[in-house]
Amino acid sequence: MNRLTTTLWIGLGGALGTIARYWIAVWFLPLSRTLPWGSIGINIAGSFLIGLVGTLTLASGRHPLLETTRLFVMVGFCGGFTTFSSFSLQNARSHARRGLGPRCAQRRLLGSAVPRGSRGRASPCGAL
Repeated sequence: MNRLTTTLWIGLGGALGTIARYWIAVWFLPLSRTLPWGSIGINIAGSFLIGLVGTLTLASGRHPLLETTRLFVMVGFCGGFTTFSSFSLQNARSHARRGLGPRCAQRRLLGSAVPRGSRGRASPCGAL
């Protein structure tokens, strides 16, 4: 298959992955008051799918697929489906709505459990 056709298949996969991401994120909105659970679930599922397809569908694997099909799923669909940038944006917006700055969003995202500032003062982020 030529590169143009492969590129079009990847683009179609990306479009489908992006649409799936949008609808799943919308579906999870009622649960996403404090954390973007839709994006977290999407990124976990997409990472699992990339790993699964990547290992099982090699030419020498259990279920070999055409390279174009692998690219459609892993680069196209999963590329549009899983984006850390969307998760980061949702996290920052969530903190902005609560009046917390970007540093608080970063600390919470990284899972810091340190509730105090560096000089012993209470953290402006509150208890983490």
